[in-house]
Amino acid sequence: MGRISRGVQALKKYGISGFAIKFMKKASYRVYRKFDFYDMRKMRNKNPRYKELKKICLDKKYKEVFIFYPYTEWNLPIFQRPQQIALSLTKNKDILYVFCTCNYRYDKVDNVFTKIKDNLIITPDFDFVYNLKRPNKILHLYSTDLLSKYSLVEKALKHNNKVLYEYIDEIHESITGDIPGSFYKKHEKIMKNEKVSVIATADKLLKDVSKKRDKNFALSTNGVTLDDFVLKDKHVPAKIKEIKKQYKKIICYYGSLAVWFDYELLKKCAKKYPEYAFVLIGLEYDSSYKKSGVQKYPNIIYLGKIDYKLLINYTSNVDLLTIPFLINEVTESTSPVKLFEYMATKKPILTTAMPECKKYKSVMIGENHNDFIKKIETTLKLKNDKKYLDMEYKEAEDNTWDSKAEVILDLLNGGK
Repeated sequence: MGRISRGVQALKKYGISGFAIKFMKKASYRVYRKFDFYDMRKMRNKNPRYKELKKICLDKKYKEVFIFYPYTEWNLPIFQRPQQIALSLTKNKDILYVFCTCNYRYDKVDNVFTKIKDNLIITPDFDFVYNLKRPNKILHLYSTDLLSKYSLVEKALKHNNKVLYEYIDEIHESITGDIPGSFYKKHEKIMKNEKVSVIATADKLLKDVSKKRDKNFALSTNGVTLDDFVLKDKHVPAKIKEIKKQYKKIICYYGSLAVWFDYELLKKCAKKYPEYAFVLIGLEYDSSYKKSGVQKYPNIIYLGKIDYKLLINYTSNVDLLTIPFLINEVTESTSPVKLFEYMATKKPILTTAMPECKKYKSVMIGENHNDFIKKIETTLKLKNDKKYLDMEYKEAEDNTWDSKAEVILDLLNGGK
């Protein structure tokens, strides 16, 4: 009972993400101890799948091999930047991307590796892949990774490998859970080491990087895969059909439900427009949704998690897409992936005054609660405005994941 109680307390304190990271730290240590016990090298020598993996990684047809450090998984409920960037990079057949997974819950790789496509593979054995001797290796790290050590960066640079560090969010406990002091030291060293290529996803983060170095960094915001938001069939989800029968309009948000979501604004909107349905789709990232009290409003409807590939069937049947986030140090550094996906759906967009949203002409901005509520009606009128919708889609076209991957490749092959 003591262990269960401590687990519940940790979940309340750190949230789902933070708790999972802390659990994985301990679990990964135990896994490595287990590997030592069974002699990992013998296992690798006996399993023919390791020979196949080695052959792929050493294939000379690949001019560059990206190796992703295993702090997360590929098949997460939310399909985000790491997966999208890997997919876009590997449209170049000269590139091999090895996504090393922590293999904790979603990936379940049980026989050394699995293929997403010929030049994009998933494996839980980072050490094996990374220690293979071949030129043009790129160690790919993310700022949300609390597990890797700076010594890994030093080792990579010592062996003339490149290091790519993506600074994708404000470093904050509400995103990652408890942050160890060693992480801040690692982050600072990476920021100052101009041999490491640094990508920032928001202007505020880019400004932070520019204070620490003079070269080898660039801005690459989040983006969209346009084909994923083309309606391939006219199937209307049953839940949406029910909502349409009850309400005049559907105003939708999808993404994480977390402490940075403005639940009070949502309540005000629901109260002001009882004839409209305010639909929420996504993952309960922490306990904030349960504590918010929005469940008391009949026209605030939470549909839970929806598969990324099915999102277009939901968004194509709504009237307005929103991002009602609080304005704070986290959201001021946020480039919302959903923003560009919203653009691709050709539905009007209304957000709060986040700096990264204010950069785009097609995004209507609610400067405060009253302004946001007023602009619901005016933004809804844009639903059939061809000029507006064409401008919106053009901004989506200007922000594809392929274009973001190109910025990364340009930086690695030249630098600023």
